[in-house]
Amino acid sequence: MKYNVLIIYAVILIAIIAFILSQRSKMKSINSISAVDAFELSQKNNALAFIDARTEGEYNHGHIKGALSGFDAFSPTTISSKLALLDKSEAYIIYCASGHRSIGVYKKFKSAGFENIYNLAGGFGAWKYKNLPQEK
Repeated sequence: MKYNVLIIYAVILIAIIAFILSQRSKMKSINSISAVDAFELSQKNNALAFIDARTEGEYNHGHIKGALSGFDAFSPTTISSKLALLDKSEAYIIYCASGHRSIGVYKKFKSAGFENIYNLAGGFGAWKYKNLPQEK
């Protein structure tokens, strides 16, 4: 009986470890960029565009200057139709409020064949914290 319980615990532990390792490998595939580095890159590359993955209401309360809206992470069908309008050879920095929702949008860009994309680490919150240009 004790032997069976130990086997069950061992299987559960192995499953938990496998899950954690799979999540870590997924996160490594995300190309993140800091707010300061994103701003500096945008100053050097006029073709770079910011993609706002927040809701329209969040966007209207303030956003990165010149950011494209309508890529709401909660509206996947809208994202798919908007992707078709973008140039895959351009560079894009995708952001949300904190850097988590934008990962889903980042993955949609990646799946659609976009290569030069970044996720803004810390999202718009990090951008505001560094007092970088924004508009309403």
